[in-house]
Amino acid sequence: MTRGFPKEEIYALTNQVKRASLSIPSNIAEGFRRQTDKSFNHFLNIPRGSLNEIETQLIIAKELEFLSAENLLNEIFYLIEEEGKMINAFSKNLK
Repeated sequence: MTRGFPKEEIYALTNQVKRASLSIPSNIAEGFRRQTDKSFNHFLNIPRGSLNEIETQLIIAKELEFLSAENLLNEIFYLIEEEGKMINAFSKNLK
């Protein structure tokens, strides 16, 4: 999605979306290797925040008219919601 963003956004919004996206699996993997469920749970909170970041960044991109594919945007919002549900369910199983 960020390929369509203006070139001047490559180190701003584009970079932020990519970094937040990479943060999700990275923190889940890091948390998985922790010694306690409490520590793992802490690392599951970070991807929740990253999902919210991505959602906010895409809303901003839409408002700035960097995105016009409404169907694709809605699909991504749906996937963000589903990913959040999976992380929440995983976290509940640790408690």
